[in-house]
Amino acid sequence: TAIGTTARRAAKQIGDFVAFPSQEGLCVFDGSSAYNVSKHIKTLWDSLTTTNACAVAHKGEYWIAFPTNSITLVFDPDTFRKDEAGDSRVSLFKFTGYKVSQFIKQDQNTDTGFLIAFVDQNIPYLAKCDVGTYDDLTGSATTAITMALQTRYISYASPMEKKYYGRIKVKIAQQASATTCMLTLYAENGTASESVTISVAAGSGYHTEDITIPYTLDSKAIGIKIVNANTTGSRIIGFSFSTQGRGF
Repeated sequence: TAIGTTARRAAKQIGDFVAFPSQEGLCVFDGSSAYNVSKHIKTLWDSLTTTNACAVAHKGEYWIAFPTNSITLVFDPDTFRKDEAGDSRVSLFKFTGYKVSQFIKQDQNTDTGFLIAFVDQNIPYLAKCDVGTYDDLTGSATTAITMALQTRYISYASPMEKKYYGRIKVKIAQQASATTCMLTLYAENGTASESVTISVAAGSGYHTEDITIPYTLDSKAIGIKIVNANTTGSRIIGFSFSTQGRGF
C-alpha cells in the first residue's frame, strides 16, 4: 500500500532511510518498502497534529517536532528493528515544553554545530535543542538578535541617468514596546553612504519617517539597508522615494 507524508517539511533522509510522518504513523522508507515504526506509541501518535510537523536530520538522528502539541520526538536509525510480533520499531525519545516551528542547523565550517529551534509562542525565541533535556534560552533572559533587510541597488526611473534623491519615506509597524532601527542608504557600488536612526514608539499602528537624502548620494542607483539590533521585533511595511534627473 502506498504511504505518503502528511507534512513535507518533515520528510528527511537519515542513514539508509527516509523518515516521514504519515496518517498511519511515523514511517521509514528503505528504497523499496515503507515501515511504520511507531505502532508501540500509537496512542501518543494518534493525539498528535502531524500536518504542520517539521523535522531535521542532525548528528545521525531524526528530530521531528509537532508545534501544535509542543512535543518533539527523536530517534537513531540504528535502533530500527523488528519486535516479537514482527512489527518494525525504533527507540523514540520524547521532549516536551516548547513548540518548535522550524529547525536551524548550524553545521557549516564557521558555525557552532548546535541545533537551533525557532519556538513560536507568545514571545518567540530561539533554543538550543541538543544541550540536554532542556533548552537554555528560556526564563526571564531576553537576547537581542540583529536582523538586517538590505535591497539590491535600485535604479528608479531612467536606469542610466544620474538622479537627485530628494526624500525617502519609510513605514514601519509599531510593536508592543518602543524600538529603534538604523537606516543606511548607499550610492551605487557603495561609493558613499549615509545612516540615520529611526525611533518607533510603542503602539498598534504604523510609524512613518520622512528623511531628507543628502546630495552626496546622487547616483544612477541607490541601495537601502534597515537594521534592528533590539529585543523588540520590527516589521517593515515599505518605503518610497522622490527622484529627479540630473544633467551632470
